[in-house]
Amino acid sequence: MKRVFTVLMVMLSALSIGAASLKEAFSYKLPVDFYIGQIIEPTENSIEEQSLDALKEPYTPAWIETYIPEGMRQGFVHTYDHLLSDYLPSAELQIGKPVKLGSLVEIPFRVFSPKPLIGLLVWVESDEGDPFLLSLSITE
Repeated sequence: MKRVFTVLMVMLSALSIGAASLKEAFSYKLPVDFYIGQIIEPTENSIEEQSLDALKEPYTPAWIETYIPEGMRQGFVHTYDHLLSDYLPSAELQIGKPVKLGSLVEIPFRVFSPKPLIGLLVWVESDEGDPFLLSLSITE
């Protein structure tokens, strides 16, 4: 009888611990967006936070100097100028969970205002370890 009682107590405590950790595991989780996947809250000084900052700032020469490496600026502006001037700054947006592919980091995002769109920022680390925007894609 003692053995059964002990086993029951162990099982009940395991269930309560498991339930608490399950509840904790899902308590912070943001929703999953159909287009960009798991929505995240960027941590301080992360590439996700840098992506949010880049999307919220107006498209100016200072923006280009901040996010694009010097050797790529002319080509980047030639390729993306019309998109960035139309969509930046964005007010309401969400960032998805990053996808790391070697030295590249893809950050999916969704903008609700000023124009609704879905996009992907691709970052690469410089030789100094600073991330720079390599490319972006936008789907309206």
